Amino acid sequence: GFAIPEPELPGLALAVETEELGIHGGLMDRVAQVFGGLTYMDLSPEALGVDGRPLVQNLPPDNLPGLFIAWNDRLAAGSEEVHNPLRERVERGEPAALHLLAELAELADRARDVLLAGDGLGLIPIMTRNFELRSRLIDVGDGNRALVEAGLRVGAGVKQAGSGGAVVGAHDGDPARLARLRTAYGRIGARFVVPSVWSGPTVASTPGAEGLRDGPRRHSRSGESSGA
Repeated sequence: GFAIPEPELPGLALAVETEELGIHGGLMDRVAQVFGGLTYMDLSPEALGVDGRPLVQNLPPDNLPGLFIAWNDRLAAGSEEVHNPLRERVERGEPAALHLLAELAELADRARDVLLAGDGLGLIPIMTRNFELRSRLIDVGDGNRALVEAGLRVGAGVKQAGSGGAVVGAHDGDPARLARLRTAYGRIGARFVVPSVWSGPTVASTPGAEGLRDGPRRHSRSGESSGA
């Protein structure tokens, strides 16, 4: 019978998982599940403030390029296998990890900016760079690398989607290229789907959301931006 404001739900869900169930995670997935649509998130400690509410900004899905998702069930990995060691590295202040995470967070800023500018194709090099940084940050494994490289060879930008076994890619929307991508992933035993993206609810009530367009991205929170 309680009405919980949307900005509070991600933090509440995360608290249940971490404090009650002992599952290591972050706010990113919870924000996506609550707000839906295409969103920019600032999950830095400075942005969260004392109330722990993330700063969220809706982005226009009409500006997206062609997208696809590909995955191989055999490569699926639990998020704790990636997040737990990375969190430990961040908490002990490992310089290399902190530097790479800061670069990943900057890519999220760039992605937001190109979408707001209507330049969806600008996502292609950003997504490719994301995987380059991720592969320097953690051991992505040969199977995940093969998923990324299958799309790169056909001219798409590709990055991992999740902890393992899935990728998301961006391309120029050419139907012939999409057909080649589908064939390329079929050859390596991966499943392939073209997603539909819808507008999420208005998040103007999220504290500080209006200022995200102009403000710089701050330091990431415990490696959470690794999925940006």
